[in-house]
Amino acid sequence: MKKKRKRYKIRIERLAFSVSVISMLILLVLNGAISIFTSNKDKIDDTTLLVKSKQNFIVCIDPGHGAYDRGAESANGVFEKDVVLKVGLKVGQILENNNIKVVYTRKDDKTILGSDDREDLKKRVQISHDNKADLFVSIHCNSYKDTSIKGIELWCNEPNTKAELLAKDIQEELYKLKYTEKRNIKYQSNSLLYVLKNNDAISALVEIGYLSNKEDSKFITSKDGQAKCAEAIAKAILTFKDNIKK
Repeated sequence: MKKKRKRYKIRIERLAFSVSVISMLILLVLNGAISIFTSNKDKIDDTTLLVKSKQNFIVCIDPGHGAYDRGAESANGVFEKDVVLKVGLKVGQILENNNIKVVYTRKDDKTILGSDDREDLKKRVQISHDNKADLFVSIHCNSYKDTSIKGIELWCNEPNTKAELLAKDIQEELYKLKYTEKRNIKYQSNSLLYVLKNNDAISALVEIGYLSNKEDSKFITSKDGQAKCAEAIAKAILTFKDNIKK
């Protein structure tokens, strides 16, 4: 009887030991699974953050006209293509200094994008598309037979859109310079402006002033005026970028 009790006791002790070992193994497995899960979770989060940090806000700057296409002309022979190129390059430089990736439809007066107007416009939109631009800003000067007409004029596709907000931001920053009047924002609903209608990016076209008007022309053809217009447009783009992130 004592031997049986002793054997029984030994079996219980062995069983207890086995249960203890199994419990430890289960805990180790569970801890390992938790560690792996946590590790993988951390890795996913890190990867997500890494992807976010690599994303760039891309702006396509489009100085209108160029090369054989002179655009409008001032009374003293200054061409639109030259004014907007200088302004466009300054806008891009300011944006790049603020860590914005900038692409240009042209950076000089030798670039010929198309053999005719339609082909030229298609190439400008294609540059924006190929670079996956977030914003597209086309810069121009206006002209009219009535030389008393002047002012800043913005175009976008439709009202109550992000494009309209961009247009308004640009208009307001330029108007703060007080060199001319503020004209109503115009919406192209009749396929008038190819670079706006066919663009994937949030797009606006800005006419910084009338070369046909003496006051406008004096400001936008001057070095100081061009620098101020560029600063205003760049500031508007940066403001817009911050606002849409919020």
